[in-house]
Amino acid sequence: MAAITGKSKEVPTSPQIDRRRSGLEEEKRRGKRLFGALLGTIGKFQQDSTSQRARSNAVKRKEVEAKLQEKLKAQTEELDERQKKEDNDFNLRRREETREFEERAV
Repeated sequence: MAAITGKSKEVPTSPQIDRRRSGLEEEKRRGKRLFGALLGTIGKFQQDSTSQRARSNAVKRKEVEAKLQEKLKAQTEELDERQKKEDNDFNLRRREETREFEERAV
């Protein structure tokens, strides 16, 4: 007769099966917790990044607006000076023409 040698497989008992199942369930819960924490961290980073970007854009917008205001002010001042000069030139010519007219009339 041939002797059958081999390792016999142990059949796990009910408490061992329960421990394995609870261990697997605990691992699943742990994985879900870690995944949730990771998603929360990513969400917070995105939120911070978005708000920082918005603040940065607001600062840039204010700078551009300030530059435009300065440019507009400079243009307005230049136009005012030009208008005053034209008015002065016109008044000067008018006075000269009036004086010449009066000299001719006399």
